[in-house]
Amino acid sequence: MRYLTFAAAIALALAFTAISGTSAYMFGQHVAAGEKANLYSALGAGAEIVKMLLPLAIGAAWAAGQRMRAFLGSVIFAACLCWSLLSSLGLYALARNETTSATATAQATYSDLTSQRDRAQSRLDALGAQRPSSQVEAEIAAAKLNPLFTRSKQCTDATSTDSRTLCASIDKFNGDLAAAKEAEGLETTVADLNTKLSAVDLSKVLRAADPQAAALSRLTGLSEDRVRDSIAVFLAVLIELLSGFTLFALSPTRRPVKATVEAMPAPVAVAAPPKPAMVAKPPSVEPPAAANVVTMTVPKALAAPVPAQGKPTGAVDRYAAARLKPAKGRKLSAEDLFADYANWCAIEKCEPLAREVFADRFAKLSKIIGIESQRGAFTDVALVA
Repeated sequence: MRYLTFAAAIALALAFTAISGTSAYMFGQHVAAGEKANLYSALGAGAEIVKMLLPLAIGAAWAAGQRMRAFLGSVIFAACLCWSLLSSLGLYALARNETTSATATAQATYSDLTSQRDRAQSRLDALGAQRPSSQVEAEIAAAKLNPLFTRSKQCTDATSTDSRTLCASIDKFNGDLAAAKEAEGLETTVADLNTKLSAVDLSKVLRAADPQAAALSRLTGLSEDRVRDSIAVFLAVLIELLSGFTLFALSPTRRPVKATVEAMPAPVAVAAPPKPAMVAKPPSVEPPAAANVVTMTVPKALAAPVPAQGKPTGAVDRYAAARLKPAKGRKLSAEDLFADYANWCAIEKCEPLAREVFADRFAKLSKIIGIESQRGAFTDVALVA
């Protein structure tokens, strides 16, 4: 199951990294032109791969105590994250602008055409019903055939009442002709504008330029521009979190191995045996007092196996229970410890382990029973007197 989870984590991380990398690559094409654009695009795509792998390296360095390495990795990760975040924001803004600008342009065009048509129709309504211009022109031509028109020098010297009446009628006809021609022009304009309006896609005109921003603007009371900016930031952060931390978050971790300490049936109080003759201590010394007796519960698993024939071998756990006691602030060197162990084995008539084997087994035992080691010595522990 762990391997399936890890495989799924890798697949998701690669997918999100591909999305974020594509965003960075496409945005790089808008940063500059020509070969420079390819350079920025490659930089963005490479930063995405580094960003995906860095959290694992930073975590490993931190766990290993390499703080400087973890710090430098964090700085690089922050730089890659910032560039990727800016790329996602820029690409979102470009895409959103393309979408909203098409709708906004259609709405502006429709509004302008409607305004022009309404003005033309309003003027046409103000002119009222007009006779066709050809009819008015015919009436003007008939009036000019009157001899009075010639005698008045084409109405430039109308002195008689009849001449003035004729010229007045011709002036009226000219006014009617101008109004008729204007009306005909307005009718043509209105017809052309209606034709253009019918060609406009009403689905783009009637909908909002950014329905999501418009709905959130009504709900939050913020302006649509502020809402669009907030959405862009949220989407960019989401992409970067998914591409940067999915692999790290879903990677299986090793569970700490819990040491199973098998307790002995009962703590055994072992008094330090008398020293052999080779030790400077006189053999007549009394056994240690009860205050010097130490009891330790140690795991049997660390005791060396007993050979089928011959003397017992090792007995590290029995030695620790018999010869060690807690001593706050005291230190016991590894050399003194092994020397005392060899001496104890001689007394107990068991085969001592080699120095390296004893050191390895006692190191494992010390971690279980809580004895710390510093620079070749064990702290807060001493030998039983």
